[in-house]
Amino acid sequence: METWLRLPVLHAPQSYHLALGDALLHSAAQRPPLLYWQIAEPAALVIGVSQRLSELDGAAVEAAGLAIYRRAAGGAAVLVGPDDMLSLDVFLPPDHPLAGRDIVEAYRWFGDLWAETLQDLGLPARTIPPAEAHAPRTHQFLKQAGRIEQLLRQSCYGAVSPYEVSVNGHKVVGLDQVRRRVGFLFQGGLLLRWDTERIAALLAAASEERPVLAEGLRERAAGLTELLERPVALEEIIRQFEERLQQRHALALRPISVPGDLDALARTYEQERYAPLLMSEAADTHPPAQV
Repeated sequence: METWLRLPVLHAPQSYHLALGDALLHSAAQRPPLLYWQIAEPAALVIGVSQRLSELDGAAVEAAGLAIYRRAAGGAAVLVGPDDMLSLDVFLPPDHPLAGRDIVEAYRWFGDLWAETLQDLGLPARTIPPAEAHAPRTHQFLKQAGRIEQLLRQSCYGAVSPYEVSVNGHKVVGLDQVRRRVGFLFQGGLLLRWDTERIAALLAAASEERPVLAEGLRERAAGLTELLERPVALEEIIRQFEERLQQRHALALRPISVPGDLDALARTYEQERYAPLLMSEAADTHPPAQV
């Protein structure tokens, strides 16, 4: 039976989560697969590696007291925070069977686990097949997409990708991945709360566009608390996911603490790589590759 490692659920600033993720990915070949559950405190905005800062409303972000960080994976803006999102990073060593060779199909096992976890909580969750996810991505569609559609896609949960998880047509779990020679990182973000007015206020939209944008976001995604119509403990979600993981893949989880050397490396990365982005920076300026 394969043994995976599991870090304790960590509540920390998003800058530290991103930095520790870099350190864990860089050292992935030196250990078994590892789970890293995380909650961002305080709340922050995280944008994709290629996303422009000009897609955000700088004044609104500043007024909300949110720092902005850029992740190594692609995609669009995500609001992270203790009331907003439960995140999971899964690190796999090189050549692990679950890493897959096809970038799209590599998501399947991860999305299936999230869908089964939400089913265990009583929700009719399903993964989104590639054909369905890719249907609105044709060149012609994107070329003809209207202004509101473009704004919706500036939020990660305003669009879907293969094997992400939806409930009754609403995206609940977003996925991304980082693939390096040193290892692989699969990331899942479970929406706990989906405050569409707040999200719409943070995107670079005109005041008259925001109500329509908020309604469009409401149609495309939903938070777990809203869907369940009851509060749910994070421990319950984590337990359900880990039980499914162990059953489906015949493995055992071994709890560990963050090794001191990786913590020190993460704190160095945090200072060097993850200072909050400034809205005054050039919109098309991006940091160098981070792993």
